[in-house]
Amino acid sequence: MIDQLNVVSDVYDFAIMATASSLREAMTSARRRLTPTAALALRSVASAFQSNIQGAISLLRRGLLNAPRDHEDSAYLRDMLLTLLASTGELDAAERLVGDGVALPARHAPAFVASRAVLAAATGDRARSRTLAEAAIAAARRADWPLTLGRVLHRCAFASYYRGDYGEAREIALEALHVLEAHGAYVSVVHTHSIAAAIAHDWNQDGTLASTHYAQMLAHAERIGHNALRRTALAGSFLVAAEAYDVPACDRFGPKLAARLEREQHQENFALLIAEVLCFASKADFRAAEATLTMFAATSCNTDARATLVEAFLALVAAANWDVDLARERSRSVLRRTAEHTQGEPLFDKRTRGLARVLGAATCFIIDDRIRGQRALSARFDPGQHYLALLTAPSIELSRCPDLFRGYAAFINAAAESARRIRPKYRLTSAELQILRALPDGSTIAELALELHKSKSTVAHQVESIYEKLGARNRAHAVKVARDLAIM
Repeated sequence: MIDQLNVVSDVYDFAIMATASSLREAMTSARRRLTPTAALALRSVASAFQSNIQGAISLLRRGLLNAPRDHEDSAYLRDMLLTLLASTGELDAAERLVGDGVALPARHAPAFVASRAVLAAATGDRARSRTLAEAAIAAARRADWPLTLGRVLHRCAFASYYRGDYGEAREIALEALHVLEAHGAYVSVVHTHSIAAAIAHDWNQDGTLASTHYAQMLAHAERIGHNALRRTALAGSFLVAAEAYDVPACDRFGPKLAARLEREQHQENFALLIAEVLCFASKADFRAAEATLTMFAATSCNTDARATLVEAFLALVAAANWDVDLARERSRSVLRRTAEHTQGEPLFDKRTRGLARVLGAATCFIIDDRIRGQRALSARFDPGQHYLALLTAPSIELSRCPDLFRGYAAFINAAAESARRIRPKYRLTSAELQILRALPDGSTIAELALELHKSKSTVAHQVESIYEKLGARNRAHAVKVARDLAIM
């Protein structure tokens, strides 16, 4: 194929069959005979292989400036660019590429229609997406060109996924894999495995299928030497290992991902974050977990669901440190943010939000806010009451957990054990200790409330809680008991 490279359409076909070695050869031997626009297209393919997605986008945009809109090169460049923009979430820019004057030659036209189906699904136009996808698949089957059919099936699987038709997405993806693997289009093979992995990657289920798809992604990405796809596969494999509490596998995958991921790879960054935080649980290193979570929370690449899961982990860290007030504040925030079902949310984010709610409830149980924890896991959110049963036990039995919840369960157990070790005697909260130490001064409830910037009812409730926990009859008795126990 390298000997045939000359114009943009040749690079377009080469892109889904390239390997690192064939790219190197093309960049040296074929580059001299390429047209200037085709050379830019080839350089964009090389940039994508090296994880530089923004660089690839910039090169394709430069190529479009050089190619007249009605020229065949423009159509191929637009299709290549549309795919990259959609994958990075730049939907507005992608939509601007779609216009009446854009059309690929008959052999490749179905692929562009399939890209438009992906874009329509990503922007919420489910009906139009389905219509475009059906038309693209039908046209590709008529064309009797295997690579076109594989490319179309691959894109239509993404469209189905974005529409929320997960069963259909998996079915189309499996057909796409059969076609693409038969013709050596391994770049698209890896992308297609990512769809199947995303559908199978559910913390409520057996993790075997997700692990298999990530392993296939990794094997093919390494086979062709595609760094960006290799890192995606590694991040997914590392997360599955951490969620399954497979420490040896974490030790294998973690070092391979030590280098910083590319800024635009938000999904991989988040997968790596969660995997690292779960690994800290095996060492009960909550200081490192908090630092990692806080740094990520300060970035601007979070969806609301991911930000909520980060806050849920921070709530558990606060509970582990027996910072009850902060743990209560954060867990209540998590439960508020997960109280409503968000319509049209991507599958990964939907599952992330559900997981955040379980971790928020776990925090409530650790800090003895049991009523709130039970309400958080009502039948609406925990239909089989499976997670409620796990969290109300003295310690979560990992063998009773779904495969991909064991890492989270281990984190919860470690946080609960840390809280038991460091919380004060008689389970006084930090707020109650603050009030207890102020009681000998003779301040009234109103004066304490004013001094501590709390309501009178809150302070009165906390004083009563102190009496109950210490078995005290009144203020003087509470102070005496606290001094006898060396609490103050």
